[in-house]
Amino acid sequence: MPGAFGFAVTFGSSVYTPGYPEVAKKFGVSQTVALLPLSLYVLGLAFGPVLAAPISETKGRRVVYLVSLPIAAVFTLGAGFSQSFAALVVTRFFAGFFSSPVLAVGAGTMWIYGSRSIVQWPLVRFFWQHSSVLRWVLRWVDLRRKIRDGGGRSGCSSSSWCPPTSTRSA
Repeated sequence: MPGAFGFAVTFGSSVYTPGYPEVAKKFGVSQTVALLPLSLYVLGLAFGPVLAAPISETKGRRVVYLVSLPIAAVFTLGAGFSQSFAALVVTRFFAGFFSSPVLAVGAGTMWIYGSRSIVQWPLVRFFWQHSSVLRWVLRWVDLRRKIRDGGGRSGCSSSSWCPPTSTRSA
């Protein structure tokens, strides 16, 4: 569910963009000013976690979802039925503000209930299997981690990737 909520929140930020010329025409503002509700939605996304993060730590993530999403839905409806440009701007800001906790705590929810192995994440697994460039980048990062942690070649086994040994003489 957090993934669907996250999609809805990010969709809510960009769905306004195709309609801003109509907003400019309806409310009699310039097209630049008509982009203000989009900007304030994104600004609301920035400020929402400041309030939601401490609440999720003390009351739990479920409370954050159950409280913030219905309020965000009400403000989104308010933006849709706005009769003035000022009402549209204010409702879009608060829709972003109350939508953002989903993005802030959603990753933590997926981390707890999902797999913690990066190779099992579907998108990463897809690129791991189909992209030689990403595979080499991840191998380089893994190699650097092994060297940093003092593993070097000592941690190599037949089931893991090992860096090649140098055959040059000094």
